[in-house]
Amino acid sequence: MDFTGARKAISAVRGRYSHIFLAFAISIVVLVSVILLNDFLPLSDKITIFRICNRTLEILLIIVSFSIFLISYFSYSQNKNNHVLIAGFTFLTGCIFYWSIIINLSAGFITSESHDSPVVSFLVWIIISLVNGISFSILLTVKPNNEKTIKRGYLFLGVAAIVILCCLLLQMPFIRPEQLMDDNGLTNTSAILTAVASLLYAYSFIRSLRKYGENRDVVYKALTIAFMLMFFSEVSLFFMMRTNDLNTVLSQLFLAVAYTLVFYALYVHGIQ
Repeated sequence: MDFTGARKAISAVRGRYSHIFLAFAISIVVLVSVILLNDFLPLSDKITIFRICNRTLEILLIIVSFSIFLISYFSYSQNKNNHVLIAGFTFLTGCIFYWSIIINLSAGFITSESHDSPVVSFLVWIIISLVNGISFSILLTVKPNNEKTIKRGYLFLGVAAIVILCCLLLQMPFIRPEQLMDDNGLTNTSAILTAVASLLYAYSFIRSLRKYGENRDVVYKALTIAFMLMFFSEVSLFFMMRTNDLNTVLSQLFLAVAYTLVFYALYVHGIQ
């Protein structure tokens, strides 16, 4: 048997995927550490601190999301990449939702968070995750057709339609806090929604990893790690006991790092 050739092949795979393996290992360690920390330390009185952390991370997510949108929007005339443009508008949609959480709209869309209302933050997080997951899954599955130019005005209308539909959804009388969270954490409904978002991110991760294996492009490498972190962001929500606790802060932190990697990937793509 050619052990030398096998060692070289293993070494090549290790070198190519080392950053992805490292990101996976760090994510697992951090997630398990936070879960154990929640079990052994009394953190129930730190809701105010966790809320401040979540709002701060959401401001960061707004900045990064809007930056991603700007890159995709203004670079479209040069690269004509329809997938990048649609991804940018996807992040614009999430940016609007995060912005609405921060300013606490009073028109019935989002009410002021008096203590720990899951309707205020958690449901909006789930909507963002589902929109992102569906969009990324489609973009990574459908072959791009860059010969056709997308009218950006239609995408703005699409974003407006999604936001308005979600506004109407959140005003429906059947959307009640007790349907999303109880004293034990997530209910069956919220757990199913979180699981769907997790599966969408996992699918996006697999598709991106496959594309990275085919072309070894640093853009897909960054996107692969980003989708992995988005997946862990959803996984951490399964262990939350309230809207603002250490697990939700970790979820937002995973997401902030993932968004930063997407920004980096699109920036590199623009340079290329």
